[in-house]
Amino acid sequence: MISMRTSSVVGYVPQSSEPHHCGYCGKNGSRHAAELKRKHEEGNDTQQIDTKSHNDNVKKSIDGEKGKNQRDASVLHQNNVEAKATSRGPDPTKPKRRKAKDIRREKKLEKLSRESDMTTEQIKKHIEEAKEKEVKENIQKRVQILDELFKQMAPTLTPGHKLEVKLVLADRSLPQFQLTFKKSHEIYQKYQMAIHNDRPDECDEGQFKRFLVDTALMFERSPEFPSTGCGTFHQQYYLD
Repeated sequence: MISMRTSSVVGYVPQSSEPHHCGYCGKNGSRHAAELKRKHEEGNDTQQIDTKSHNDNVKKSIDGEKGKNQRDASVLHQNNVEAKATSRGPDPTKPKRRKAKDIRREKKLEKLSRESDMTTEQIKKHIEEAKEKEVKENIQKRVQILDELFKQMAPTLTPGHKLEVKLVLADRSLPQFQLTFKKSHEIYQKYQMAIHNDRPDECDEGQFKRFLVDTALMFERSPEFPSTGCGTFHQQYYLD
């Protein structure tokens, strides 16, 4: 037979302070109680130290996160300030940027003023005249190019309709105007009745003359004017 002796995990703590023998664990009761109390207090101290260390680590982590957030917010604020500063437009403390054509014009004025006896106003007028002449020449060149293009395309084109535009001087004494007067009035009357809901008596020949024929503009011819002259005209469209 083998006998085994085991130690119990249960400790007997007496209610009185009188030392006595513990029949269950075989130890002096008072000493055993003091030992249990000491171990318990040591365990509490260790737990408090661990808890404090954990709290310190959490606090450091939170403080570090707050510092990072503050730095990120500072950088974001600085970027916003810089973005606002750049979106306000050009810096008012710096000179305005000038166009290249204005710089060329100013240099040309300086060169002409050095090489000629003309005043600044005369030079400006000369430059404006040269500019207008250049614009007219460019327009004429474009018109010539289009005319040549149409002439080249004309033999190969087979239009389905023919549109003709005529300018007729609005003068009741001219035979050409009298020939087209009735037809022009009919078109005017149809338009007024269909679009403006006028009655026939509200768009008769008298109203047509008052509205689209009689005018204070006098017809005049001059070499500076187009070949048709200047005045009041009816533009007529003939299809086929």
